[in-house]
Amino acid sequence: MRKKTALFALVLFLTAAPSVGSIRLAHAAGWTVSLDANVGNSGTIRTDVSVDSSASQTHSFRIGAVLTGASRTNPLTFSGFQLTFVYNVTEFVPEGDPNSTASAYPDGACYGLLYGSALVPGPSVDCDNPTPLPGDNPGQLTILFTVAPSSITLNAPAQLLSVQFEIIGRASPSTQTFSMTNVIFVDSNGFSIAGVGSGPPITETILDIPPVAHITAVSLPTGSRACTPLSGAECTPYAFLFDGSSSADPDGTIPNPGGFFWDFGDNTQDLGISGSIVDHDYGQSGAAVPGRFVVTLRVQDNSNDTGSSRDFDGNVVVNIQPSHAYATVLADNPPIANFTVTPNLNDAQSPNFNASSSAPGQAGTTIASYTWNFGDGTPPVTTTMVDTTHTYMSAGSFNVTLIVEDNLGAKSAAVYWAVMIPCVGPCQKAVGGTRLPVDEFALLTPFVVAAAVIFGSIGAAVSYINHFRYRSRRNQRVPTSSEKL
Repeated sequence: MRKKTALFALVLFLTAAPSVGSIRLAHAAGWTVSLDANVGNSGTIRTDVSVDSSASQTHSFRIGAVLTGASRTNPLTFSGFQLTFVYNVTEFVPEGDPNSTASAYPDGACYGLLYGSALVPGPSVDCDNPTPLPGDNPGQLTILFTVAPSSITLNAPAQLLSVQFEIIGRASPSTQTFSMTNVIFVDSNGFSIAGVGSGPPITETILDIPPVAHITAVSLPTGSRACTPLSGAECTPYAFLFDGSSSADPDGTIPNPGGFFWDFGDNTQDLGISGSIVDHDYGQSGAAVPGRFVVTLRVQDNSNDTGSSRDFDGNVVVNIQPSHAYATVLADNPPIANFTVTPNLNDAQSPNFNASSSAPGQAGTTIASYTWNFGDGTPPVTTTMVDTTHTYMSAGSFNVTLIVEDNLGAKSAAVYWAVMIPCVGPCQKAVGGTRLPVDEFALLTPFVVAAAVIFGSIGAAVSYINHFRYRSRRNQRVPTSSEKL
């Protein structure tokens, strides 16, 4: 079985033997590593040694690397090798298919890179997905393999490995070329083995366009009955409605419910059961709330074309394949923002602002930052301090806004209207050597209830401001029953 730690030894072998003098001419006859365009059409995907120069594909597919030329009279003994796949990076991404049985994580990607049974006998337990090496250019994927200090002898054609490729979009042209380069085999001493070359390019004709996934997320009201059919209880403050109904397949359909695969980021999934629209309550799922959760949606069309949204450890897959999408939601009661304004007795232009009356939305969160907009065209100021001072350069009435953000990223806002600056510059009188105090501030105090949903690559930050209630020093409007918080 391949050992990851041994890859470093192979790298040393390959870098220690680049010159002609270090190449050991072990055999007069040669061997060829050829690409197979249709892995699995002859034997299993780990034993197929046929070499097909072309194939047609309607969903993700495997391309194999097959060693030919090995025989009893011309065996190849080696301790490691490297080879590089060359592909169109704008049309394909190397990634394993979702595999709930092989992956340690439900619906996690697996077998993006799969070694042939000649190299790894028995059932394959390696669920790694291939990633380009630091030296690879875009559209290159270099694979390293080593059993050093042991060795393997092949005396018959053998599949070395295969790589899974996902389709990114409408292939143009529909027939795409794959090739192989940089084929190097080394012996147990790290010497390059002469006589091993690469075969000709192959072609893949792409006959399908993958579906495109989209997610929207809406916070459900506390006490909503929308959660009852699944949980038997009304929604907690941490419930959401997830909607993937805007997902689409350009040249086919997405079966509903069977083509929608949800992962809510709290070790719970809905895999082809509920369909395009689903409720999820983090307050009832056993998740640690309040918290931040990454939700993923994978869609699969009627041609079984799809793209993995999670890897074999449950991490979110981030690439340009369009059949999966993610959104980050805050299962979090937002903080309550509030502040007071007091005159500066020594400087009428510079009132004092204090947000110590702001508060977290619930236990387990803290206020992380305060963002002030002083309403005079100056840039907003973000600080971790509860109080600040601002100097106005002109007299007038200014609307001051405070945005409070907690440690999970939930935001709320409070607005004071009509902060009055009576004068600036030479508006002071020599009364005891101090400036005149500001006579009056017209203050309005809002209370805001807000919830936040933050999207990943498919969207932007969205704040849902439910309603405001204002209270003035001079008069107060009593809110109606529908406005009461």
